[in-house]
Amino acid sequence: MIPKEKLIELYVEKRLTTYEIAEIYSLNRTTISKWLKKYDIDINPKQRKFELIKKIPFTKKQRELIFGTLLGDGCIAPHGRKNKSHRLYIGHCEKQKDFVFWKKEILGNFVNVVNRNVDKRGNSIMYSFVSITHNEFKFFYNLFYENNKKIIRECMIHYLTPFALAIFVMDDGSRYKVKNTMRISTDGFSKEENELLSKFIKLNFNINAKVCEYSRNDRKYYYLSFNVRNSALLSDVIRPYVIDCLSYKLCPSRSSTTERQTPEIKIIPKISNWRKDWKILKNKISGR
Repeated sequence: MIPKEKLIELYVEKRLTTYEIAEIYSLNRTTISKWLKKYDIDINPKQRKFELIKKIPFTKKQRELIFGTLLGDGCIAPHGRKNKSHRLYIGHCEKQKDFVFWKKEILGNFVNVVNRNVDKRGNSIMYSFVSITHNEFKFFYNLFYENNKKIIRECMIHYLTPFALAIFVMDDGSRYKVKNTMRISTDGFSKEENELLSKFIKLNFNINAKVCEYSRNDRKYYYLSFNVRNSALLSDVIRPYVIDCLSYKLCPSRSSTTERQTPEIKIIPKISNWRKDWKILKNKISGR
């Protein structure tokens, strides 16, 4: 238990957030909030740094990271009593621990603590974090989710930048060393949605991805497969952004300059003005 005088020093005098205090004592933010209430220490969120931070717009790089990881392993969930707030959840296995901390570094003050947990189902160690709630997460939630399930929409083509694609591949991509081919595991999406993703990659980067099918427990699943040539092209597009611990997922560059083709990026992403995009998205979803 933290003494009342210490909480007053940290929360009132030094004006630390409950997240920051929780990180100091390796506790949950909710526990700190309960103690503040128990000690009758006034909580005024509007005057706290937390409330200011969640109104700071995301940078272009942060938005691209969020989009790429939502294509992959990340998820956004409503938070709060009325589900009006939203926050981002990211988790990876111990082998990809550096990837978690790298994402946290890019998201900056929007993430407080990386947690280390034991996944009893898989008998493995997981590293994860939950972001603070933020106004812009609602946009991404509406972009990606329908009936609490991730979906792929036509308008997402404008958000698939080289950096977002790199995040997607680092999350769900893999490489077959013998054949020097790559695939992206997109099991959670339907065949039609996989075809949309293939279309996005073709139009934005001039890279061909084949939608392949496999069965498990009498159910069909789909993934994106790249042949030798297109695996090399994909690797070259995302190589500048892939971190060292995940570089094993990349294929070698095409050695011959006469054969090598630099994919042409044909679109200008529209994620710099999220408020404008929000209106466009709402109109697309409503069919206007």
